[in-house]
Amino acid sequence: MTQDELKKLVRYCPQTGEFTSCKTGKFVGSVVKSRSKKYYQMRLLGKAYMAHRVVWLYVYGHWPKQCIDHKDRNGLNNKLENLRDVSLSLNQRNRNLSKNNTSGISGVTYSDKRKAWTASITLHSKTLCLGQRKSLFEACCLRKSAENKNSFYN
Repeated sequence: MTQDELKKLVRYCPQTGEFTSCKTGKFVGSVVKSRSKKYYQMRLLGKAYMAHRVVWLYVYGHWPKQCIDHKDRNGLNNKLENLRDVSLSLNQRNRNLSKNNTSGISGVTYSDKRKAWTASITLHSKTLCLGQRKSLFEACCLRKSAENKNSFYN
């Protein structure tokens, strides 16, 4: 599908992140999407597409080269300002907290045995220990500093 073909079928609003149909008939103005797990999916010309990837084609005229990352981690938010074309590695860095996280900060855990907070970060499939601190704040600062040095996104 090309950008021209797409624009004949739908309209995209960058402020809301929603698509509406351009076809005549009962679908005029209706929001074009269905929910597939945690993302919106669209059916165009008999084929299913992830809506966030269609946004890229609609706006930039080409399919994304890599992964589309939702900056705010909400896969249903397809506003243009929330999307970026990034490598799988960068996309994986922008993940929600694990269910087991107790500190509220990714990469910061508490050790009862040591009575200290440990900061760590995973780069290129290797987990690196950044250090241990008595205060949660100091451990969080270690983690945030490492994120900044390694181009992690908030």
